[in-house]
Amino acid sequence: MSGEGRGEGSKLRQVCPRCGRPVDWFERHRVKTGYNTYRTYILAVHLIDVGGKRRRKKCYLGPEGGYSSAAITHIEHLGGLEGLVDVWDRNKYYLENLLESFLRCDDVKVLREVIEIVESSLDKLKTHLHTLESPEKDGVIPKRFRG
Repeated sequence: MSGEGRGEGSKLRQVCPRCGRPVDWFERHRVKTGYNTYRTYILAVHLIDVGGKRRRKKCYLGPEGGYSSAAITHIEHLGGLEGLVDVWDRNKYYLENLLESFLRCDDVKVLREVIEIVESSLDKLKTHLHTLESPEKDGVIPKRFRG
């Protein structure tokens, strides 16, 4: 099962939702959880250089098929249950690492597509910010701007 989903030939790799590094491949580990019951857990594997040697760093992503009941982590639903880190700080961290990962991409077509997406998103964010900062929204002045 180990090594499933290797994307060695791919120039654009997924970003790990746990640490923000590019994922080299995913691993599935099957663990016995009881009499005749098993659970498969997903790990993201990163190859990192440590002292001139290539090492593997694994990030636990959760059980295959997701968690049951209220045990959902931010990996499956970033806007959901907030852990020790504020959800917006975590999302900014992921965004910074995602954008940083594109600096290692050497595919011109992919980079042009990413730039188009980022520019479009930036325009939308600026419009949203302007709307939030505007003293009049739909003809009503919000309380924070009233004298």
